[in-house]
Amino acid sequence: MKSLLWLTPLFLCLCVQAQYNKDTEPVLQSQSLLSLECFQQKWTAQSNRVKGAVSEARSELKSNNNSRPTTKYTIMDIIFFLKRYLPTWVYPPSLWKQDPITRRRNIARTVRSSLLVSRPRYVALRDEMIGWTKTCHYNYYFHYAVNSIDDLESLLDSMLEFVAVSTDKELMDPAFLSTGFATLNKDIHKYIEGNNQEFLIITKEANNQFNTIATLAGELRIPLESMREDAISQTKYIRNELFEKVVFGLHHLAYTIETNMETLTHELADADETTSEALRKHTADTIHAELLYFENIEVVTLKLKSVIAQVWENATNELAQSPLTAGYWIDVTTEVKEAFAELARLIAAAIRSVHTRKICSCSLKL
Repeated sequence: MKSLLWLTPLFLCLCVQAQYNKDTEPVLQSQSLLSLECFQQKWTAQSNRVKGAVSEARSELKSNNNSRPTTKYTIMDIIFFLKRYLPTWVYPPSLWKQDPITRRRNIARTVRSSLLVSRPRYVALRDEMIGWTKTCHYNYYFHYAVNSIDDLESLLDSMLEFVAVSTDKELMDPAFLSTGFATLNKDIHKYIEGNNQEFLIITKEANNQFNTIATLAGELRIPLESMREDAISQTKYIRNELFEKVVFGLHHLAYTIETNMETLTHELADADETTSEALRKHTADTIHAELLYFENIEVVTLKLKSVIAQVWENATNELAQSPLTAGYWIDVTTEVKEAFAELARLIAAAIRSVHTRKICSCSLKL
């Protein structure tokens, strides 16, 4: 009897396990089918990728007489690669930098007159650099200039609100003033630090993208490096000149607000109702007059967007010359003149050679 009681729970467990296996079998089967289908899809995608790579390699070998062309690079690629990790004075821009007209013509000439084997690579490199200039234009224009203007306007609005509350008869409170001054200075410091950090991040990203694209630029390396140096240095100069004025104005405005509010607090201690109202109004008008300084700053800040846009549009135009621009026809005319001058030089050299041979032959006859 005891043995039967012991076997009963075992029998029940076996029945439950059998029912569980019966219920979960379709689920396990469906999961196995999904895993198999996923594996088949990955296998098919990888197989197609390998076949495509093999097909491209065969086409490349066929077009180059069964020899894969080596990557074209110059000593300048190596020098500029090492230059990233060395001080600026080791290889300063004055030793290699080109002016905009020279590099514009060099880029066009290199792309147009390069060997057929390397021309597609130069064309692709030029197109990538055009994309880089447009990306930098977008980042500096929208992510920096527009955000800077919006943040500055928001900071000025908070200053105006602080002045309005601080000069209000019912809302003015010494405790509020002390904490308000600290918050005001903290907001100014936060704006300055955030602006500097954002500009550094965008500039670092621009340089990293350029280094990735122009790693093996070959004959285009010097003009591309010159273009990058000019565009980023001009952007930095424009931004720093303007931002110094903004920082000075913000600190001056904060000092003016704090000084006037402290003076108002002392003067209100012995003032009657009429005098108190007049003092509050005078203080508010004085601070608002100081804020007029930032109206000029905002106008200049708005110009920052157009100036930055012009800098990077010029960089783009150096890479992608259009027959609709004057620079394109100036370069064409200059190259035609140079070609005629070279042809005239060769003809003159040939005539001198023939004339020299005639003189030598005549002297031999004598």
